[in-house]
Amino acid sequence: MEDGEEPGEEHPDVLRELGCALRNQRLALGQSLSEAAKDLKIKEAYLSAIEDGRGQDLPGKAYLKGFIRSYAGYLGLEYMLGSSLELGT
Repeated sequence: MEDGEEPGEEHPDVLRELGCALRNQRLALGQSLSEAAKDLKIKEAYLSAIEDGRGQDLPGKAYLKGFIRSYAGYLGLEYMLGSSLELGT
């Protein structure tokens, strides 16, 4: 990440696609965003930002990656992470 760049800004399309997949899986499982946030102990606003592809709304790239990893695991989608977490590293 270059100086002044926000987390996820380097690969916005990847983050948007990943967020969309996470949202779709959460909805398919019948989970609300608030339920997921409570279970994961991650602020609902952060999960919403991930689902919307707004990495700049998270406190940093390390948080973004960690939250995505936790959220994907929670939803049973850890298999899809692979290179998707290479958000500028």
